[in-house]
Amino acid sequence: MPNDWKPFVKFGMPGLALGVFFFLYNKFDWNFPEVPSIWVGPIILVFLILVYLTTNKIITIYSRGANDDSKIPTLNPSAPDIKDLPPSRALNISELQLERIQNLTKYRTRNDRCKMIIFDLDGTLIKGEGFRYSWKNIWQFLKIPDGLRIKYYNEYVEIGSITYQEWCEKCVKEFMNRRLKIEDFKKITSDVYLTKNFYNTINTIKENNIKIAIISGGVDTFLQELIPDYKNIFDEVFINKLLFNSNGYLSGVIPTEYDFQGKFDGILFLSECWKICLSQVAFVAEGRNDEFVFQRLNELNMGIGIAYPVIESSIEHSTKHHIRNDNLQEILKFIF
Repeated sequence: MPNDWKPFVKFGMPGLALGVFFFLYNKFDWNFPEVPSIWVGPIILVFLILVYLTTNKIITIYSRGANDDSKIPTLNPSAPDIKDLPPSRALNISELQLERIQNLTKYRTRNDRCKMIIFDLDGTLIKGEGFRYSWKNIWQFLKIPDGLRIKYYNEYVEIGSITYQEWCEKCVKEFMNRRLKIEDFKKITSDVYLTKNFYNTINTIKENNIKIAIISGGVDTFLQELIPDYKNIFDEVFINKLLFNSNGYLSGVIPTEYDFQGKFDGILFLSECWKICLSQVAFVAEGRNDEFVFQRLNELNMGIGIAYPVIESSIEHSTKHHIRNDNLQEILKFIF
């Protein structure tokens, strides 16, 4: 329904209400306490403002309900109202996240096109023979016993005895002990390459004014080596940042806040920044740390989850769209 009627109702209702009031006042001869004539104008003004605010609130509530109506197309027209999700389906979504998702629905538009695409990095945009994770490549380059890498990983992922920041710091400490230098990344990334048709696909996306971002649990030096012009391509990048001293040696790390379950928070944050409803967001990824996002989008029946490529069977079961070939252009058939 067009919105042209809203201004007429908002500004016309106060005058109509005032007219009805005076009609009833004269008809039934109501008696009110007398007030000084100087107060009559302000009282009428307050009355008009209260009626306007009440009318505006009613229209806002009505419009929000209309936006949820099936007549307004979305990427998932059957998406339920968030507050109507049964507890079992909202089990892994916090109350705060539910509130944030609900608030984002006000940005849903009648044009159902995708407005934001979030990419994973490792294994999605950058690939290699046997390559899955940038962190693992560093461990292998430095010839650190793999058992130690697995131990730290399990402490965070499986046992939960350390935080994500502590996991990053433990890994980086091992790298520092072996004198990792920034120039080493030329060799570390020598067998890693960009996914096919990367630039062609990105150009098509940008030509359609779609926001693009990376939310990755990988390492920024891989991004810098493989996509040196990434700052001109992506609107935002969330990734772990390695720090190096003036001599080029590794000196620390700034862990990302948005890995594993935090990736979903990253998507919500960007959706809020760019005022985009979650139903108009696409997520392209493949790893275990992406599984939570795919599951949430599937539970909410919102957004477009694209497994690219399909590696984890659990991800295959939690998303509708699967791509097995190394060809980024294939995601476009799910976007447009």
